Amino acid sequence: MKAHLQASDFRQANFNDSKLNQSRWDEANLTGAQLWQANLEKAKFIRTILASCDLTGADLIAADLTAADLTEGILHQAQLEGANLVDADLTRAQLVQTSLFAVNLEGAVLQDANLVDVDLREANLENTQLDGVDFSESRVAGAIFTDAQGLSPAQKRFLKLNGALNVPD
Repeated sequence: MKAHLQASDFRQANFNDSKLNQSRWDEANLTGAQLWQANLEKAKFIRTILASCDLTGADLIAADLTAADLTEGILHQAQLEGANLVDADLTRAQLVQTSLFAVNLEGAVLQDANLVDVDLREANLENTQLDGVDFSESRVAGAIFTDAQGLSPAQKRFLKLNGALNVPD
């Protein structure tokens, strides 16, 4: 559905189960919106505010979320394979059982994000802020952590033991 919704105000809106693949949301405000199980494949959310948005089970495959604000977003079991999250803010986001396979998170902020049982294989986490991130049970083989900041010694050990690349010393 190639809808153009740029710079619109959709705070608290309900888009559950909607088919909005290839839609454009650049600079829109979706604070607190509901997007459960929404088809947002290849959608564009550049500089979009998605703070406290519920994207549980959403299809965001190959979506562009460059510089999006996903602070405290709920992305349980969402599919973001191949998505672009460069410079996105995922502070305190809930990403339990989310697929972030081959996602570009370069420069993203993931402070206190919950990444339990997440697929981060082949993901780019270069120059990310990772203070307080929980990687428990996550798959990280081939994920790149060049210049990632905020990792504890225990997190670094876990990442290295599980095949992550360029984990800072």
